[in-house]
Amino acid sequence: MQVAWDSWQQQVPDEEDIQLLVIESPYRSLIRPMLAYIDTIRERHPGDTLTLVLPEFLVAHWWEYILHNQTAFRLKAALLFRSGIVVTDVPQHLRNRHPKERR
Repeated sequence: MQVAWDSWQQQVPDEEDIQLLVIESPYRSLIRPMLAYIDTIRERHPGDTLTLVLPEFLVAHWWEYILHNQTAFRLKAALLFRSGIVVTDVPQHLRNRHPKERR
């Protein structure tokens, strides 16, 4: 991710300073480190509105939602009653398998 980001940054004008922040998280834990980071940003900028952009997987069958979007759902639930935070979902279509592979 860092290499791809650095490559993309070379195409961005110098006056647009956009940084990538990588938050290390042991044991693939996402919710607690993300909430801690959001709390830190809110403390530094209490009057600003924070926008969190989350991918939302669009699946072909209803039962596939059990496998996808659980982390994003838990994060949105944790942020539901916090003021000054906007959560934006960006739909990501999961590709269907090749027709010969379907059964």
